[in-house]
Amino acid sequence: MIGHMEEKFWDNLINENLPAIDLLIKNNYDFAALKLICCLIDSLSGLYSSDKKPSVRFNNFMQKYMPRFYDQVDFGDKIRLRKKDKKPLYHAGDVLYESFRNGSIHDGMLGLGVKIYRDKNYGVLWSGMGIDIIQINIIGFAEYLKKAVDDYKKDLESDEEIVINFKTKFNEIYQPVFKSKEEKNQNE
Repeated sequence: MIGHMEEKFWDNLINENLPAIDLLIKNNYDFAALKLICCLIDSLSGLYSSDKKPSVRFNNFMQKYMPRFYDQVDFGDKIRLRKKDKKPLYHAGDVLYESFRNGSIHDGMLGLGVKIYRDKNYGVLWSGMGIDIIQINIIGFAEYLKKAVDDYKKDLESDEEIVINFKTKFNEIYQPVFKSKEEKNQNE
């Protein structure tokens, strides 16, 4: 079970992001919504997994709480990333991390072959057709994130290992950003 300060942190994290995502989608700011969804998943994955690599943390969280991105389709060796190492992408979750997350957050745009679309049937998360290898349904993605947040919150109330990872990361985060010279000299 997480403590009072961790609970406040959780509430702020979720209540600052989920309503903003809904507002962005409502007002047709799909790219901004995608970025915020990916950023929230990054934050949650850092709290969930103690792995040092961001891609591993992201995938660990996604495989646990958003597994439909991993178990619907196995592309086999058919799709390769055209960046640095040209590694194969086996699942929609791999494309989500490499193209949607990295493209929206780091590059400021999505590369050719991926795009955002809208389907009011929020059970539809993504589709693939033609030149657009993967199209992500922003409405379905946002709803699936809400379910993942709820499931993760339930695990925080019952799974000791998940609670330990959360508390460890929270304690890393909940530190002063700056130290005064006097404080630094006293610690030396």
